[in-house]
Amino acid sequence: MTTGGSREYRRLPGRGVGLFRTTTLWAAEDHLLLVDVRGFSEFYRRFYFGDVQAVALCPTPVGRVRAVALALLGVSLAALGWTCGPAWKTFWWTLAAMVVVLLLVDLGLGPSCICTLQTAAQTVDVLSLRRLRRARWFTVWVQPHVELAQGALKAAEVLERSGETGPAAAAPAASIPPTLATPPAVLASQRPLRHESGRIHELMCYALLLSVATTTLQLFVWSVMTSVVASVIGVGVLALVIASVVRQQGSDVRPGLKRLAWTVIAFEAVLMVSGFVYGAFVMFRLTVDRTIDPSTGPFPFDVIRKQPGYRTLALVSAGGALLLAAWGLVLIRNDRREKGARAWQSPGI
Repeated sequence: MTTGGSREYRRLPGRGVGLFRTTTLWAAEDHLLLVDVRGFSEFYRRFYFGDVQAVALCPTPVGRVRAVALALLGVSLAALGWTCGPAWKTFWWTLAAMVVVLLLVDLGLGPSCICTLQTAAQTVDVLSLRRLRRARWFTVWVQPHVELAQGALKAAEVLERSGETGPAAAAPAASIPPTLATPPAVLASQRPLRHESGRIHELMCYALLLSVATTTLQLFVWSVMTSVVASVIGVGVLALVIASVVRQQGSDVRPGLKRLAWTVIAFEAVLMVSGFVYGAFVMFRLTVDRTIDPSTGPFPFDVIRKQPGYRTLALVSAGGALLLAAWGLVLIRNDRREKGARAWQSPGI
């Protein structure tokens, strides 16, 4: 990201998402930029490292409450499906499975918190740092930048700000941790990135290719076996994409592969919601037309499979998965080729 003055910005991890609102945090050489997009308007706030007074983290129970609510909702939907007929049982259990996926994603992102950035003029809630793991990473990252701009606190300042007086105030500076008494000799610009081979992203791409094959096969030949295999592969794709998002946090994975993982999550979420809405519509229409009896009749797989909407969703699913898999494999191949070229040109070879 660059501005009119050719100032370089780097987006920090985290994104706050609300109703028609997105918040991101960007870093420049001497300040932070908070970008708040509300509908078609953008608002900017700058925080110079020399003006930052405190970064406060406050863990909240929101994440636990949300996880418990999702778990109870999933159990309730599964229990409701258990008491219904064969057709409605599949409907409610599919909805329960979607809730379980949301629960797993929420648990994978970690506990929730509130992160506030304080200066002499304002205190701002950073909505993009609402996860504790991400907020702690930010505090570790921002500390050397603030110390470089302001200088580290002296021992007397630490005691004065902590409110201690008397004998404790006369304690020698040696009793204060060196990181607080004097500025560090070398300040890293950020926490070292963990190496990640990208193997989990590659497995995700191959799983997407398998889902393309099973989805296409079900358009022409449907059986209980093909449906079970497609369901297992679908669960595997979700597990691999969640694992990819978790593994790429704080790693040296290329930005393209990181975007790929989030794109696959968005694609799968849209497909699940679209499939659920369309399935509910078809079930309602077939029930009104008395084509099926949801309380006693079996689930009309053959009838739904012949619906134009089902075929359209299947083709969109297969085509989108094929494009995402090809995109990912091309990125991985180019990355390995560049790494091989650098290794070949290194002086040690």
